[in-house]
Amino acid sequence: MRKQVPLAHQPVPDPRLGLAAAFALLCMAAVLVLAQGAGDRWLFEQINGWGPRWSQAAAALSMPGVVASVFVLAAALGLRQPVVPAALLLAALGGGFGVQLMKTVLALPRPAAVLDGPALHVIGVALKARSMPSGQAMLFVAMATMAWLVPAQAGSRLQRWGTAAALSLLALAVAAAQVMAGAHWPSDLLAGAGLGLLVGLLLATARGRRLVRALAAALVSRAGSRVMVALVVAASSSLWVTEPTDPQAAGWQTLLALPGLLVALGWWRLHPDPLTAGLWRRVALRS
Repeated sequence: MRKQVPLAHQPVPDPRLGLAAAFALLCMAAVLVLAQGAGDRWLFEQINGWGPRWSQAAAALSMPGVVASVFVLAAALGLRQPVVPAALLLAALGGGFGVQLMKTVLALPRPAAVLDGPALHVIGVALKARSMPSGQAMLFVAMATMAWLVPAQAGSRLQRWGTAAALSLLALAVAAAQVMAGAHWPSDLLAGAGLGLLVGLLLATARGRRLVRALAAALVSRAGSRVMVALVVAASSSLWVTEPTDPQAAGWQTLLALPGLLVALGWWRLHPDPLTAGLWRRVALRS
């Protein structure tokens, strides 16, 4: 006979989960209404028109290395709270699969393949295919959703809300930069935001949190720390070797690469395996 849990000990559903799900459905409904129609094009032209005024910011926030930069930042925060890079990796894996699947099935054209002349301002390379959804919008919204829904292990409520608000503003800035650069339609951003809300919602559930904690524990293990160091080094090196879509973003990519190597060194130092621990002891004795 199944043992019943007393009502006082049963988990209370978090109303914020339902609110996040409602926002996700609202984003998807807005996508169906816009879907590269007249309203989508009008909204695109309004936001894209700000591109010449904010070209440097749009180039920096829409460059290919922005995701690698965010991963390096998450790794830096993960030196003390490894759940941060663990959540980012799970969001990138799960949401990235959904993004690629939607891009392949829908195969919608980007603005550069539809518009021309004064109605279009492009920063960097003019991309023309696989428009919906925006992968960057998905990832940033997923992280912002988790920041709002999952209580942090340390810090005051004001600090947690500040972090969530900063991630939300960053997600909004990256989304706007995608349109100002001429890379995505507004409906692409809404589709990516809706998918990001769903991914963040799944990771914020009880099972999702256990999965994040399990991956965080693996990242600080002997083998996991080596993998994490390799990932951070690869992400930082990609900022050097990846050709920026716009010359204005080249300086930002170079500037963000060096701190990434320092973060990798920090992971190697704070989470050493037996081999590296002996090396650090020898270095400490000689210094």
